[in-house]
Amino acid sequence: MCNTAILKDSDIVYAASLSAYGSMPATQWPSKGAIVELNVLWLTEEQLNIMHLTEAIGIAYDFVKLKPGTVKIKDFNYDKQIYGYVAISGVFPFHGSQPRRLSAINGKNLDLELFSEYEALVYLKNKLGFKDKNLSQWIEIVIKDKSYRLDLHKTMRSCSIKPENPNWEVVNTSPKGELVL
Repeated sequence: MCNTAILKDSDIVYAASLSAYGSMPATQWPSKGAIVELNVLWLTEEQLNIMHLTEAIGIAYDFVKLKPGTVKIKDFNYDKQIYGYVAISGVFPFHGSQPRRLSAINGKNLDLELFSEYEALVYLKNKLGFKDKNLSQWIEIVIKDKSYRLDLHKTMRSCSIKPENPNWEVVNTSPKGELVL
């Protein structure tokens, strides 16, 4: 079951990493006054453990407790703690060393430049020195060659930016099973 929610004082931007299926993942980024629409996913303990494995807890993402008052679930009165995932690698710095927000996420009071995932991936590919390959060829290599992808991830992490005053607190958790990388 999903509910629409409003996330306050944060935006959703591109993380400094690549997924196993070739996308540039998203992460939360503090942005005073910003309001974005997201979905809340209600999980059982077993489902949460599976989610931790697919989010590669401790490697790709941290499980975080969101600051009270930063999330309001629409049409539902919920006053308990809300959790999420934040990229450990930080945010990828685009032109001018600034994060770029996902164009697919609706919001208000947003001051970061919008990028589609296509634009973000083309920029990343070129920035990493692969201008001679078209995007589909490069994504195919990213998907098929895990060690290549993990090396790119290290490069991206080395130039990433991290928030100074995050709206969350990392929760230590140890999922049972094998992480999906």
